Amino acid sequence: MEYRSPVRLVAHADEPIDGFSLQTLSRARKKLLAEMALNDDHLLLENIHYAKNDVISLLNGITSKELWSFHCTIYTYPALLVFLEEGIYDADEFGEVHVLLLPGHENFRAFVSPYFAFAFNELSGVLIRKQDFATLDSLLNYQAFILPEQAHEGFQKIRIYLDELMHLLKNLSWEKFQRDEGILHFLFSEDWIGFMNKLPDSFAHTRDELVIQILNVVFRFQKKASWYYLYKICASLQQMECGDFQKSEVNRFEDIMARNANITGRGGKASTGKGLPAGRMIFWVFWVIMAIIRGAGGCDRESSSFSPSSYNVTFSNATVPGNVKSFKAYLNSFSQNDTVAVDLQPLKTGELPFNAFSQLPLSTWPDSLYIENRSGYDCAILYFQDPKDGAYPRDGMMPAMFSVYVRKNSN
Repeated sequence: MEYRSPVRLVAHADEPIDGFSLQTLSRARKKLLAEMALNDDHLLLENIHYAKNDVISLLNGITSKELWSFHCTIYTYPALLVFLEEGIYDADEFGEVHVLLLPGHENFRAFVSPYFAFAFNELSGVLIRKQDFATLDSLLNYQAFILPEQAHEGFQKIRIYLDELMHLLKNLSWEKFQRDEGILHFLFSEDWIGFMNKLPDSFAHTRDELVIQILNVVFRFQKKASWYYLYKICASLQQMECGDFQKSEVNRFEDIMARNANITGRGGKASTGKGLPAGRMIFWVFWVIMAIIRGAGGCDRESSSFSPSSYNVTFSNATVPGNVKSFKAYLNSFSQNDTVAVDLQPLKTGELPFNAFSQLPLSTWPDSLYIENRSGYDCAILYFQDPKDGAYPRDGMMPAMFSVYVRKNSN
């Protein structure tokens, strides 16, 4: 809702603005309409345009002393007035407005919220287009002027920006990044981090999802971008507020990138290539598995098919029946035509060889199992870390995954 001050109109009509009087408003309205009749029903005051309907609706809409006092309050704070009317924000001048956020001004904030939400949303769009996140970060100090009822309108431009950014990150290829590395420059901006951290609680889920998508970019860019560049992205994410799971993933990714980049000063050690953390092994386990399966696929074949009976699988008592069924169904998914059902074409860095593993399991109970391989093939079994450690597949994110190589007729 766009704001126009009625106080300016009354002052221009040379009527007193101190105190509330319906007679005063009526006299001001008559004087203003008479003046406007000589100017094509328009009036320009301090760069603000008023139409005839504006004058009538503004002055007729003031029916109580409280409403008039709210308009007068806005008029006495020039920084707030120019923000609401013209969408101009001066951080230094706006500081005096902070007093209106203190207890005792709840009714005023309820009154100004629709106008503030409109101006906030319009200016947010401008600042985002200019990539002026420092000003947007500062403006968010006054988000309490926007009540929950107006939050959807007030944060619309920011919400659209984050949705578009999410889409960009999900579809960001290495080739596109090479054409314009500036796409990710925002990640190294303290102003952008500050802006993200000051968003209201309603954006917590969006912020968490954004962290995940940025980590996905780090994952996809392995062995393409420099390890140090990927490490710096993770280090920047450390400053962003996010959920416990996202924070643990940021820590894990940063540790891996730091070791690969031989960054010292993190735990007092640099990477030596020996005793690598589990995280690093998890990162590259798909490539190890691919080599094993390819090796197993070309030799030592004594049977041309897999079936559930090819394996003797024993689960723990804690196992959900659906997990047993899903696991056996996967073992049975190998083709009857001397090949595996999953397409094992050469993979680009970052691609998941088994798409089904990027989906959240139907249930997440701790399982243990004993496998005897009677298939006649040398094979690799894949398994995932206990979900209680936060290591479950999410939105294509690489989970904590392990593998074991089981020779034919072994367990």
